[in-house]
Amino acid sequence: ARSPHFKICDLSGGSMSHEEFNPAHPDVVWCSDITYIWNYEGFVYLTSIMDLYSRKIISWVLSKTLEASHVVECIEKAKKTRNTENPLIFHYIETFYNTVRIHSHCGYLSPNDYEKQYLRKIGTTTKDIAC
Repeated sequence: ARSPHFKICDLSGGSMSHEEFNPAHPDVVWCSDITYIWNYEGFVYLTSIMDLYSRKIISWVLSKTLEASHVVECIEKAKKTRNTENPLIFHYIETFYNTVRIHSHCGYLSPNDYEKQYLRKIGTTTKDIAC
């Protein structure tokens, strides 16, 4: 099995450029976040990974504990459904991103519609580009 190349970025030092936040196609820059959600039984933790091309959440894991193993699980889930053949920038963000609404970045389309539009433009499907 091939292993993707990851570039780890720390935004506190301003290490990412405008282009890295606005990649030209999917699976160039992913961001991860962990947030906690209160329910009647206490807190649960939501780990998510977003593709910055479309701002789409491409993987998530809900857990009762805050452990690194859940982050690894989330990354592995994302790798199964996305194209990780080329080098990939992976960054951790600190606030959870709203996955339901349309995004101005995407021309006021939903993340799913934005990626579908891109795939139609290049004449392929997600199955063709996924590993």
